[in-house]
Amino acid sequence: MIFLRFPDEQTYLSAVAPYMDDEGNVLLPGISDISDIGEITIPGEQDIDGTIITPSVLLDGYHVNMLGDVPPEIAEYVIDRPKNPYRVFAGY
Repeated sequence: MIFLRFPDEQTYLSAVAPYMDDEGNVLLPGISDISDIGEITIPGEQDIDGTIITPSVLLDGYHVNMLGDVPPEIAEYVIDRPKNPYRVFAGY
């Protein structure tokens, strides 16, 4: 499984634009599956009265997961596997 983090959604869309079909599907060579996650927010904590104990945290970047081989055009956005991935493909 490949984990990617782009600075923002526009950077991601620009990087994959040459590989989009007429319906907006991304068809990267060597990639069997792609999952746009987008922005990831780690939920905060509230007490029983709704008082915020710890605030939510927005992680930097626009996140995408892929299965397959990394195309050279997006290799710079590959990150190490997170300790607790937000989303994974079944079996990965």
